[in-house]
Amino acid sequence: MSKISKSAIILLVGTLFSRIAMFMSIPFLAIYLSNVAMLSPTQVGYIIGINPFVNVLFSLVVGKVIDRVQAKKILVIIPIIWGIVFILFSFTEQFTGFMVLNGLNGLCYVIYEPSCKKSLSLYTENESKLLIFNLRYAAINIGAVVGPLMSIALGFQNTIKPYLILGFIYIIVGLTNLFLREIDVLNKNGIDHRALKTPVKKSIIFDKNFKPLILLILGVMFSYFGYSQFNSTISQYLSQDDLGGIEVYSSLLSFSALAIIIFQFPMIYLTKRFQSNYVLTVSNVLFASCLLIVNSFPNYFSLVLFTILYSFGELLLGARFDFAIDQIANEQNKGAYFSWSELTKIGSTAGPIVGGLLISNFDWDQHFQIFSILGIITMIGSIFILYSKIGNNKIF
Repeated sequence: MSKISKSAIILLVGTLFSRIAMFMSIPFLAIYLSNVAMLSPTQVGYIIGINPFVNVLFSLVVGKVIDRVQAKKILVIIPIIWGIVFILFSFTEQFTGFMVLNGLNGLCYVIYEPSCKKSLSLYTENESKLLIFNLRYAAINIGAVVGPLMSIALGFQNTIKPYLILGFIYIIVGLTNLFLREIDVLNKNGIDHRALKTPVKKSIIFDKNFKPLILLILGVMFSYFGYSQFNSTISQYLSQDDLGGIEVYSSLLSFSALAIIIFQFPMIYLTKRFQSNYVLTVSNVLFASCLLIVNSFPNYFSLVLFTILYSFGELLLGARFDFAIDQIANEQNKGAYFSWSELTKIGSTAGPIVGGLLISNFDWDQHFQIFSILGIITMIGSIFILYSKIGNNKIF
């Protein structure tokens, strides 16, 4: 930990507490909208999908802003605004209100997350970057374990009130980021972070790594299509009383995150020798397989197998994707590269919407058709990821 700066630690701690609160609330949003607000599956799909849609819409624009504006200002102001948006969720009852607020949620995300990743990269020496991205990912997954369990213990799974807690925590995160340093030290490859104040290139589309970047984004887009089903289509499917209800979903969410925490660093050690595109391809196939396994719920073995494969798929996707983007990005355009990587959220937008349309057309009695179609669509991404040919630190 001595190689990790104090500013990076502040960001990691902020990530930990904000994600605990986030996983107390956001995973249960689809259930609340369906069972309490009594919205249709299609309406639920649109509300869940508007968030990543806004991510995509603004990801091509905010990159240059992130590279030009002082990162500390973004990391302080945006969480405070984000917190206010979350607090307003608690006072909303109509479809339109949820759409607007979840859209603003997506806008805050697409500004803050690339800024946070860029700052973590610049606060960290090259040899520690894979570690720092995995520590961030570990913080997220600790939140994914603790959050749902706290929500169940406090009886929050059928209410929107946890968004009040989430909002106040994000405001605190923004205020805490006031203690970040604008510039740490030179990293070991001799790059001065103050160089970021110089004009950036006019567009990353002229970079030599643009083509593999796009292929990687297209492939991971399909991975997120499959990944997004867990918080939308699968959560609605499991919320049926005869499948064990909300408790089964909460348990899967927590056990999946717990498995990721347990296996994260052993898996990193085992896979670090493999090229990034191979690792991300395996992740895509695992998500597709999970969607097929859902058809066997609530069989105990299928629940365990789903949890293991889903956990490994998420584990191989999260930190490795961020690391791959960091490795092909140049120092002056890191914000743009991380912003463009948010295009993968097209999959997160399409996933809930397609899932909702399939539910409306097939009904739950035909769940095999629903999840088989979703699994096949997800697996298309493996082709694009393989052809991206992105290695651990280069294009090969």
